[in-house]
Amino acid sequence: MQFTIKDYIREISSYYGEKDVYQNFGSNCDEYILLKEIEIPVMQQMPTSIIHNLLSSNSYIRATGETSFKIHKGYPSPRSLYPLQLFFSLGEGIFLKNNEVDTDQHYFKNENLIMEPGSLVLEVENKYPEYYSHIRKTLSTLEMGHLLYNILYIASVLGINYTLNIAENRILLIHSKKTPITDDIDYIRLEKFNQSCQLRNSGPYRFRLLNTSINHNIYPQQLTRNLSNICTNMYRFFQLDLENSIQALVYYNDGSGKFICENQSYSDLSYQKVNKIYPHINFYGVPFFVFFCWIIRY
Repeated sequence: MQFTIKDYIREISSYYGEKDVYQNFGSNCDEYILLKEIEIPVMQQMPTSIIHNLLSSNSYIRATGETSFKIHKGYPSPRSLYPLQLFFSLGEGIFLKNNEVDTDQHYFKNENLIMEPGSLVLEVENKYPEYYSHIRKTLSTLEMGHLLYNILYIASVLGINYTLNIAENRILLIHSKKTPITDDIDYIRLEKFNQSCQLRNSGPYRFRLLNTSINHNIYPQQLTRNLSNICTNMYRFFQLDLENSIQALVYYNDGSGKFICENQSYSDLSYQKVNKIYPHINFYGVPFFVFFCWIIRY
């Protein structure tokens, strides 16, 4: 997915009131034809478990009831649209793809794309609504970056090397035949990564999801030191008169969504109030956050 300076200018122009500004966007998904019956090409294939782990990086991992953001994958997507499609090459233009919701897999034929067996291709469907037309390429590029990281991380755990080839509207992950496929896989590391994806927080939803893997008490001195440095840099940047005019207030989640300020002079806050200020994060699952306050003295 190539994001050009023209795409950036179109996005910025729309923010400054320019109308009818659209990012150029193309999709190759129509090239793939679903096959009802198939004979697998006689080529060396990866073990089924490895193929499953690679393709499952783009599967739905959680549903959270009747909400605006009820489906989740291991990476974020605005409005849970998830337009990205991940195909696994079997060679000779034959591709395998999960249906994303369950374990069923489907075979596709793409005569315009011949890749080495074991290679992957990331495609993007044009699923964005009209109000995203000025940033649809920005959004798809960000999503591809997230998913690409997940894929390459899983591949590294599985001992697979890929070479990236970034095309206009797709990303190719070329598999080298020289890459050995071994049984020496760190499944504990893979499970930890899958768990982190499962705990990923991606917007408001009904049921609590508290990321218990984060412990804010591990490095309290390091956090205090970092915040002190940030306040000093902000004081210098804004050229304030008083050196202590910027204060960092740390609020910790007590585990029920109520945030308690480290400075007892300030009242506690519920996650609902914080979400009204910044609605793009579900603060129920945030272990702590920091307010930077500008103290005005008379």
